[in-house]
Amino acid sequence: MNQRWVKLIWILALFLLGLLAYLPALNADFLSDDFHFLFDIQRHGFAAVWSVFSRDFFRPLVTFAFWLDEKLWGHHPWGYHWTNL
Repeated sequence: MNQRWVKLIWILALFLLGLLAYLPALNADFLSDDFHFLFDIQRHGFAAVWSVFSRDFFRPLVTFAFWLDEKLWGHHPWGYHWTNL
């Protein structure tokens, strides 16, 4: 078998194992600081990405991901977990 195919099979196998391992997370609820991000996004909208310093940290990429997930999934935790998966 071609070495390229072997690498592809290994990558696919690792991806599927990772997906299988984290699949139960889709049924989880929001946790910990998720509520703070959601509150900040509801309160400030897209401006929260650059203007809200969540719990002493400036994390615009994380806040942007929450903002985008809120637009895509609303308040359904499985959508947020699916995006992270």
